[in-house]
Amino acid sequence: LVTSVQRALEIETQLAALQEELAAQRLTQRRIGDQLAALTNQSEQCEQQSALLRAVDVARCPVCEAELTAEHRDELLARNAARLGELEQERQAAQAALSAAEQKGAELEARSRLLERERRGLAGEAELERARQRLASEQERQRAALAEWQALAEAPQRLAAAQAALATLGDPRGQARLHEA
Repeated sequence: LVTSVQRALEIETQLAALQEELAAQRLTQRRIGDQLAALTNQSEQCEQQSALLRAVDVARCPVCEAELTAEHRDELLARNAARLGELEQERQAAQAALSAAEQKGAELEARSRLLERERRGLAGEAELERARQRLASEQERQRAALAEWQALAEAPQRLAAAQAALATLGDPRGQARLHEA
């Protein structure tokens, strides 16, 4: 029972640490999710800008309002294409990090559930109280037995003292019978 209580305390400590780790993992997941949303937004803006550049036939650039020559348009489209490639790589890296964080979170939750199940299997408070009562009752019985044993341990000495006292008296009963006879 004592080991059961100790194990319950260990489990409580482990669960607290797991809860902290899970909270940190969820925060990481939120941050990565925010990063993914920002990357998606940047990609969409870059794609819109490229679509505008392809669609515009005017002499002014819709982005920088400079003169839009074919070379300038091609330069801006190439820059946007390169940026879209960078954004896609960052998005893939963030997605991989999010998947890893979700996997780790799932593992932590599974460990937490296992520990909870183990803790529920350990002695409950009512069972613990009954065990304490049994222990107190057993200790009281042992104290009573010890007191009785100590009283009996002195019996041989009292018997020897009584026999010595009788020996000093002689045999008063036998003498009384002789006097009667």
